[in-house]
Amino acid sequence: MAHAGDRRVLLVLWIFGSSLGVDATTASFVGLSILLLSGVLTWEDVKSEKGAWDTLIWFAALLMMANQLKKLGFTQLVWQPDWRQHRQYDAWNQLDNHPAAA
Repeated sequence: MAHAGDRRVLLVLWIFGSSLGVDATTASFVGLSILLLSGVLTWEDVKSEKGAWDTLIWFAALLMMANQLKKLGFTQLVWQPDWRQHRQYDAWNQLDNHPAAA
């Protein structure tokens, strides 16, 4: 019966999370915490899912890199038709002018 309540809480957090200010990742960790505290899952169950943890770590790293590239303007620059004409963003030019390349 407690498991049904957990699912309801998670559904509410995922559906109305953006209006409540709760991110989907936060909702999932809240759900994991509820399942651990209620005894539905044990920590050994969580640790045994090595593939899921590997996926989570790699996906998080890729998202951080994508966000940083977007913040630097790289993604916008690459999709411009004549992006190679922008010398200040030309990676090879930047490498040639870098002090370590001398």
